[in-house]
Amino acid sequence: MTASDSLWELMKDRVPMQVFSVKILEVDKSNHVCKVEPTDGRPVIYGVRLCAIEDAIDNKIVIYPKVESLGLVSLIENRKTEAFLLAVSEVESFELKAEGNIVFNGGDLGGLVKVESLVSRLNAIEDRVNLIQTNYNAHTHPSNGSPTTSVISEPNLQKTQISDIENEKIKQ
Repeated sequence: MTASDSLWELMKDRVPMQVFSVKILEVDKSNHVCKVEPTDGRPVIYGVRLCAIEDAIDNKIVIYPKVESLGLVSLIENRKTEAFLLAVSEVESFELKAEGNIVFNGGDLGGLVKVESLVSRLNAIEDRVNLIQTNYNAHTHPSNGSPTTSVISEPNLQKTQISDIENEKIKQ
């Protein structure tokens, strides 16, 4: 054994490892923390942060690891009781909140649909089609020899524009 190895054997329990492998045991989404078990046999660590900063930041990304997946944890300021999950082998879900634009896969497919606006627009079209059908079904021709038509008094629908249903903050 070299002098370096001997020194490490003496110091390894006194100097905490900064980054180490873990198995994810539990995930608490409401508090953005998880419980992990180091793969080297050290004790379970509770309250491992899923967000680097604990304060109430509105704009953030939180990755929720899949239970039983593997990950890497780093100690914060060399304290064994303060840790942050750096990476995981499997992601269950994630939460993303941002003020600016979000672009997925280059943004070539345009913006995401604003569902409430789209549903309102589709409902208006459905109502109009139903009205046309009702008027058509109620149409009668008088028997005096001259044809008559039903008149629909509703204004024409305006054509749907992309801006009516697109959320420009998210591109896919």
